[in-house]
Amino acid sequence: MRPPSLAAVAASPRCRSSAGVLIGGVSLTLALLASLLFRLLPNAAVPSISHIGASNVTDTRLHVQADLEFIPIQSNATEPSVEIKNLPGLGGSTPLHGQWDGYAAFVTLPPSGRIDPGQLRPIFTVLEPIGGCTSQSGHLSKTSTNSKRNDCSVAVNGSPFDRGGGCLGQSMSHGRPVCPDCGVWAGIPSIGLSSMGDGLPATKWVIGTGINYTFAESIGVRDLLVGHVPGWLVRNGNVQISSNYSDVVAPRTAAGVTADGAQLIILLVDGCEHCPGFMGGVQGLTVHELAVEMQKLGAAFAINLDGGGSSTMFAKGKGIVNYPVSFDYAPIFHERSVSTVLCIRAE
Repeated sequence: MRPPSLAAVAASPRCRSSAGVLIGGVSLTLALLASLLFRLLPNAAVPSISHIGASNVTDTRLHVQADLEFIPIQSNATEPSVEIKNLPGLGGSTPLHGQWDGYAAFVTLPPSGRIDPGQLRPIFTVLEPIGGCTSQSGHLSKTSTNSKRNDCSVAVNGSPFDRGGGCLGQSMSHGRPVCPDCGVWAGIPSIGLSSMGDGLPATKWVIGTGINYTFAESIGVRDLLVGHVPGWLVRNGNVQISSNYSDVVAPRTAAGVTADGAQLIILLVDGCEHCPGFMGGVQGLTVHELAVEMQKLGAAFAINLDGGGSSTMFAKGKGIVNYPVSFDYAPIFHERSVSTVLCIRAE
């Protein structure tokens, strides 16, 4: 079910006074005008964490030493399944909007010894932007639109993109490069499924840095998703981000796996990246807080994905389950067009 709209919250008993409605209307109007102004005057805007300038990316086509974790899938499941849990108020609370919730999707996979790796690959899929992309530009598409086209059980926005819509890093979709001319994004981990084995069905999660297209193909990875700065959130069960790393609060998206590889955990936290003080201020989590939450949910390995106004979770039969705010400066329900999408099929 879609979270209540701003109008619905304003109509609740706590906001029924004429003064409350007036303040809410004025605040909403001012915030919308500010959001439009920031888009008309990009040089005046505070950059969204969803967009990265090319100068901020270490983008190399040279060999980068891979630093990887391989996590074999060990579970008693006979078929894949998905469960989505609501985490009320994880991103904070503001008077007009109410609680900014979190949403955790737990994807359970069958053990690698019971099913051919080729049958597992469609469960974890990376979707390229509809129309494709290069390192310079891209045809960004909405998470919900791409998910419906590909019959995803649950999906979230994936890798970040630059201000021109260009892709970053070497993500793969169905065995094909998402961005043929992109280089390896040094220091930023990726996540995918590897069918590398010793003659027996042996599907493992592979998470880490330095994975290029050639190496991914050599270890049987067909779908690979590049994460976002600062990269590792949790590794070997330990939080990798210092509490002093950054105090930036924003909506967030992350992906990780349990120590036994049996579950993929996807966490999305709602918020408002640049909401002004008169509307309750910024809401969401810092990257450190996101890492701690992933650890609490059971992720032994986890990486950061795109966030901010890009954060969107779509579920089959339910539509968008969270409250995306692509305007960044106002709590207005609006979905942003993004680059890659992490798609899970569990039916």
